[in-house]
Amino acid sequence: MSILGVPQDLIDKYSPESPEVTNALAITGQKLFQEADLIVACTGLLKPGGSECKEKPVGTFFVSVFYEGQTYDYRYLIDGTPEERLDILTEQIADQMMDLIDSKTA
Repeated sequence: MSILGVPQDLIDKYSPESPEVTNALAITGQKLFQEADLIVACTGLLKPGGSECKEKPVGTFFVSVFYEGQTYDYRYLIDGTPEERLDILTEQIADQMMDLIDSKTA
């Protein structure tokens, strides 16, 4: 909260692992890293102990990518061990970033 400036009331209302908080992270990240071409923010439930529920089980991840003045939001549900989830998520994000870059340069 203190570094990226995400308001506590947003976290309280939606939970730390939510599309709303993830989007806010991407937007504030863009303000902090103005020279970056892409800002990627990610929240999620890698393992039990977060805000998991029926609608948001463990393995749910929210990703927001700020690119060329616009934020793109994604939601993933990934099975496996925490390590497997992280590997898959990393690949998914990399693919999504490449797709965004390709769509803007085509």
